[in-house]
Amino acid sequence: MVFNSLTFLVFFACVLVLHSMPFNWTTKKVNLLIASYVFYAAWNPPFVVLLWVSTVVDWYAAQKLVHAERPAVRRAWMLLSALANLGMLAYFKYGAFLLQSLSTVVAGIGVVYKPPAFDIVLPVGISFYTFATMSYTLDVYLRRAVPARSFLDYALFVTFFPHLVGADHAPDGTRPAVRGAASRHGKHGALRPGADDPWDVPEDRARRWLSRPRRGAGV
Repeated sequence: MVFNSLTFLVFFACVLVLHSMPFNWTTKKVNLLIASYVFYAAWNPPFVVLLWVSTVVDWYAAQKLVHAERPAVRRAWMLLSALANLGMLAYFKYGAFLLQSLSTVVAGIGVVYKPPAFDIVLPVGISFYTFATMSYTLDVYLRRAVPARSFLDYALFVTFFPHLVGADHAPDGTRPAVRGAASRHGKHGALRPGADDPWDVPEDRARRWLSRPRRGAGV
């Protein structure tokens, strides 16, 4: 599904209608999340699994980092995030290049190796969402941010369809992405009055977390 197609216009009209209905704010965010998965699956449904893997791994890694005190444990959770995301990216985006490079290297020592045909479809937006989720976990690891309290808000940040496949670069953080998803008035609008802000972390809690010693914070 591309942005300039009739299918997208129908899809977007349905999203706007649902978003304008008098549902509570949680229901609206669920509708946006489902719509984003439908939008992504319209291109290649099986690749939604990769999006889920990246989302779930980094959600749990960030949550575990909050409670982990030992540097080795914190490094292990950060390493899990890096391996999961960079592993997927390396396989789908650089697999053919790595195989060809291996063939060239072994040929230099007299070994003839012909790599198998590597005809893998590159998932749309994989560079965006892998680096977006991994940078989220890295910010928590370095104590530059507190993790999101709601999985729904975090998943919507990762999956929101206008930036998932249409952005040239990742947003600066989770707040503008979900604020944009939440707005009736476009990407840069604010949450409706009275809505709960998932990043409205109590000031004392945020200050305690961000000021904790960064033992073992180096990658």
